[in-house]
Amino acid sequence: MSFLTDIFGSGTDSLITSITRVADQFITTDEERDAFKLRMASLVHKRESEIEQTLRSEQQAKQEILTSELNQDDKFTKRARPMLVYFGLLMIAINYMIFPILARITSMDATPLPDLPWEFWAGWSGIVATWSIGRSAEKIGASNKITRLITGQKNSGVVG
Repeated sequence: MSFLTDIFGSGTDSLITSITRVADQFITTDEERDAFKLRMASLVHKRESEIEQTLRSEQQAKQEILTSELNQDDKFTKRARPMLVYFGLLMIAINYMIFPILARITSMDATPLPDLPWEFWAGWSGIVATWSIGRSAEKIGASNKITRLITGQKNSGVVG
């Protein structure tokens, strides 16, 4: 049915089963019981459909934002990811190369600098991975749904 049903199907079924067990304590006829089960299943599936539609529209909005950023003439916006990559490299160089070298040359206190936080490494590596995959796909001319989503291209074709 839907990918949510595939992922959460057993959870939804167990929820319906639990609710019907409670309802069975209060519903006495088989007709009422069957009608209740059908109505509950309908409500759960309707809610799953709403959630799936929300996720799809959110994904579509993100894709449209990325595509519009890549298609505009503003050079800064087009270069935002590469600039973040270069900024991260600069922070790494300052923290792990420049300050330690300066500390040795100038006989400053050689107390080690604190490591860059985990959040920096997680965010920066995600940006680098997305950017490098997208650029590699553009250079080799790969054109499938995933590479078009990463690169923001509508058509297939090589971008220099």
